[in-house]
Amino acid sequence: MDWEDCPACAEAQDQCRYHRGFAAGMEYQRDLIITVLTDHAAIDQLQQRHGELKTKAAHAHPGR
Repeated sequence: MDWEDCPACAEAQDQCRYHRGFAAGMEYQRDLIITVLTDHAAIDQLQQRHGELKTKAAHAHPGR
């Protein structure tokens, strides 16, 4: 439900706890994405972790 139609937001005349938390989470994710796109060390770390997870999954499920 959008915050414009949320009864709790209307009652508080501001965003309710759910929508305030949702907005904070979206902002956090945006900041992470910007960091990954602009910080070469973060990109390297992300690629390394992705490789580790891919290897682990391959060992856990051979033949997939």
